[in-house]
Order: sequence, then C-alpha cells, then structure tokens
Amino acid sequence: MELVRQTLQHNRGFFTARMLVEFIKKTKPISLTERGISHPLWNLRKLGEIRLVEKGKGRKPHMYLKL
Repeated sequence: MELVRQTLQHNRGFFTARMLVEFIKKTKPISLTERGISHPLWNLRKLGEIRLVEKGKGRKPHMYLKL
C-alpha cells in the first residue's frame, strides 16, 4: 500500500488500476498486476485518499481520482 501511495504522490489526477501498475513498473522493476493492487486501492478509497469517479463494467475499468 505504501508503494501505491508513493506513486500517487507523483501522479495526480484521474487514473485506472492499469495506469497505476504501469507507473509503478516504470519506477520499480517488480512483478505487479491490476489484481495485486486492488486491495490497496480499496483501502485508499475507504481512507478518503482517492475517490471512485466512474465504476467500470465489463472491459471498461474503474476510474479513480487522487484527492
């Protein structure tokens, strides 16, 4: 979760889980998937650090906003 927080400090605005994974992979060479960051994203939503702007459906991903 701390890695997700650090990445979001440098990248503000709208993002999807896939975009966030790509941002993280650019900074740290680790194996990470969208499914792997879903729980940290959920926690950050509950803490009020990010907001779900548009709920995804089917192939359309959830869109988040860094507050």
